Amino acid sequence: MKSFKEKFSRFFEQPTRKGLREILRENYGELDSLDFKGDWPSLSKMGKHLLAFANSGGGCIIVGVMEKNNSLYNKGLENMLDKSTFHNGVEKYIPQKLNYEIINFNYEDSDYSEIIGKSFQVLVIEDTPQYIPFISQNDGDGIKKNNIYIRKGTKSLKASYEDLQKIINKKIETNYSTDSEIKLEEHLS
Repeated sequence: MKSFKEKFSRFFEQPTRKGLREILRENYGELDSLDFKGDWPSLSKMGKHLLAFANSGGGCIIVGVMEKNNSLYNKGLENMLDKSTFHNGVEKYIPQKLNYEIINFNYEDSDYSEIIGKSFQVLVIEDTPQYIPFISQNDGDGIKKNNIYIRKGTKSLKASYEDLQKIINKKIETNYSTDSEIKLEEHLS
């Protein structure tokens, strides 16, 4: 498990085809910072997941991997979700400073036969502790406006009082202040 976590950390820092292949081959299941989806959930639910990961140190959601009989199956995606469709669909749920990227991976050939001819999309959510807590901007399917979500175990849940205290302490540790942003905005006006 330790070597899997190390491989995932390297993949999170620099996502590559080889890195994803290793994650899929040696899959130990979901982690606080790693989630798998067989297909893309609704964009409002993805907004909730984005918020939860961003408030919890970042992470990845690999789409094209489904749970089957308590194990994970690399099924791949028949159709890739258009990145602009995703962005336009989640932007009403998340603050602008929440950073993420969708990366497409296609495996026409591979030394891991289970993924040959399959495609996956990986949603990488950056860790930007200077901007936390990220608060939901609208209501939707599975998400409520003005809530703070976090990752707990393998779930995206509403933050408790104790969770919020941890988030605030993490932000304080960055020494980031929004005062400088306000002063710059005043100066530019």
